[in-house]
Amino acid sequence: MSYRLWHRVVVHALLGEDRTELGEQDQLDPVAVDALIGAERERVLQVWHERLAAGLAWPVPPTPELSTGLPWAQYATAVHRTRVRHDLQGAPARARAFRPPDDPQTRHLMADRPPHW
Repeated sequence: MSYRLWHRVVVHALLGEDRTELGEQDQLDPVAVDALIGAERERVLQVWHERLAAGLAWPVPPTPELSTGLPWAQYATAVHRTRVRHDLQGAPARARAFRPPDDPQTRHLMADRPPHW
């Protein structure tokens, strides 16, 4: 059995919703997917920011229905290439650098670290 939900799974990864109206395909048609993602770019960016703020994964992992029989390497490549074509790489906001608490106990522990640090 070959996978047939290419457009649905790639669009789901970027929009977080299963567009059943996209039907089935034997293979991914990047032009068709690009047209949809291009038309919904603002929505894609909104989903991206909302999921990041909520601490959720983006691109959105496929649902059990979409992932059944999914060739994962081809899926990851398809999503990556779509993101590159639409300049959707990287994080929309920088993560804050970790800073240990500045209290006497932490300063003592940091000063007492091995010499190879």
